[in-house]
Amino acid sequence: MRNNIGRIVAGSLIAGFLTAVLLVAIPFAGATENVISGAVLVAFGLGWALLATLSTVWTDQPAGVFLVVGLTLIAWSGSVKVVALAWIWPPGLLARVAWMALRARQQLRSRSRAWLLYPVFGILACAALGATYENAQELSDRAKYPMPGRLVDIGGRRLHLNCVGSGSPTVVLLPGLPSTLIPKFRNDPSFG
Repeated sequence: MRNNIGRIVAGSLIAGFLTAVLLVAIPFAGATENVISGAVLVAFGLGWALLATLSTVWTDQPAGVFLVVGLTLIAWSGSVKVVALAWIWPPGLLARVAWMALRARQQLRSRSRAWLLYPVFGILACAALGATYENAQELSDRAKYPMPGRLVDIGGRRLHLNCVGSGSPTVVLLPGLPSTLIPKFRNDPSFG
């Protein structure tokens, strides 16, 4: 098995990458940032789980971490808990990348380590740093540009409402309105 470790690592990383691309392109296309991040982490977790299954190196811990965090981001999409998790996972990923790099250096003697694993570690570290930067910028932007209007509770969900002006006609803008509903409104005599 030691002779095939380079192929096992390459195949597992490629499988994780392709799974991430497919998840983002097909079932989670157009989803929120948290869901897409979760899908990518799940895909990388599956790639690491494949690596853990096919090799004797201690790689099961990154698989579990990626899978748990990724599934949590998907399950809690739109939740306040995601905001807290968005600040927690990037430093956790950086620590995990440092641990994986150290373990790879200690345990993998293959020449493929330098050109196969270290670029992946670098990409993961850049993703964690980018997520931290994005969180800081979003926090700064929310403070600089507060949302006009107010949030109204509608049965456990909060809807943003911004009423301006007076008189008629009343104009209601609904972002993300499905195109299948537009013809129904156009044919409705009370519309317009």
